Amino acid sequence: SSQPVTYETTTDFGVGAFLLAGSEVFKLAEGEIPIPEPEPENLAINTLIAFSSQQMDPYNPASNAVDGNEATRWSAETWPEWIEIDLGELKTINQIELIPYQQRAYQYIIESKENVNESYSTLVDKSDNIVGGYKLIDTLASVTTRYLKLTITGCHNYTGSWVSILEFKVFGDGSTAIEIPVERNHI
Repeated sequence: SSQPVTYETTTDFGVGAFLLAGSEVFKLAEGEIPIPEPEPENLAINTLIAFSSQQMDPYNPASNAVDGNEATRWSAETWPEWIEIDLGELKTINQIELIPYQQRAYQYIIESKENVNESYSTLVDKSDNIVGGYKLIDTLASVTTRYLKLTITGCHNYTGSWVSILEFKVFGDGSTAIEIPVERNHI
């Protein structure tokens, strides 16, 4: 008698949907459904202190690499190109993410130091990288640092001469970034 189903049909479907929603809320309250943890804080946001070069203002400045916005990018022409960030104080870090423009397989080195007068030490050497993707993730043993330097040295299967980085993210304090699948359309 309830066929065809319309926006006015409630007898067979409305009560069931209401009860189903209530049972899911009950499960949530009882702890049966895990609540996803929030993504940890990106320690690199707005920490840029130096860079090798950038595309002419106002287009794609180096500050875009650490602005927290994956819709912007830092671009610079030639290899190698680098940015340097200051976390403001000593931090324990354990994961770094590089989000490349157009999922390019950038080749790069990440260095760190605790004090401004020290020399940099290599944390990550992906100078032979041949894998691209939405995120290039480097998981580290816990490292205490304040300054980080990202140097892009080349790009596998890319014939252009531009470095373009959407975001450089740093996570720490005992947590790692939670992978939340996001469907993206890249042009």
